[in-house]
Amino acid sequence: MGNYAELQTRVNRRVIDLPSAVVAEVPQLVNVALTKLQEKHNFRVMESELAAFTSVGTHPLLQSVGGATITIPSSPAINFKEWRGEPWFLNYIEGSPRFMSWAASREAVWGMFVQGGAVTFDQSYPQVIVEEPGDDNNNRTLSVYPIPDGASDWPDGEYRITLPYYRYLAPLVNSGDSNWLTNQPSGEEFIIRWATAEAHALNWDFQKYGVLAAQAEIHYKDVVTADKRYRLGPVREFVPHWRGVHSAKTRI
Repeated sequence: MGNYAELQTRVNRRVIDLPSAVVAEVPQLVNVALTKLQEKHNFRVMESELAAFTSVGTHPLLQSVGGATITIPSSPAINFKEWRGEPWFLNYIEGSPRFMSWAASREAVWGMFVQGGAVTFDQSYPQVIVEEPGDDNNNRTLSVYPIPDGASDWPDGEYRITLPYYRYLAPLVNSGDSNWLTNQPSGEEFIIRWATAEAHALNWDFQKYGVLAAQAEIHYKDVVTADKRYRLGPVREFVPHWRGVHSAKTRI
């Protein structure tokens, strides 16, 4: 269920009386509906992480040690949607993470390092990441503050930073392409109804568009419920209890 060919077939059954020019839009409308579903909610399947590396004495984060500068969202091509939680870097010896913070602008970071009326950036371990202003396509580099000191416990001295983010799933291209969203009954039904609604809108039939869009919203709620079943409970962090895993959760 839910591969690209089957989705198109089911939409075409509902738009068969529309002009051929509208029917020809169905393959694209299926992907538009898939993207719309991901715009409305951050599903677990969209969770991802980006590995970044520091370069001693400079601010920009790199794709690898000594490699190219990371540019979000174009390089690497990660189908970036938005950030997810705090960044962190990993200690080599003990394997424990150390959490960092995001800053809205360089000015916010500069205020942490003003001494005697002058802006100074002492070299130290990574604490804050800033998205630099982007170009016309909103491609942005990432800077780390303060300047990395190259004194991590990794052999090369550079810090390994992990950036959690939400990504868009790859568009459907081949007939057999599918993903978790298209394979969920409610996700499949949302995509079919939303794509069919958009097809009728292209033919200026806004009455059918409104009915189908409303039906799609019902299935949207169901696929969000299905997503919740794939997540853990309300506990945000795993904290080992000193009496063992079978001890009560309430601690004084």
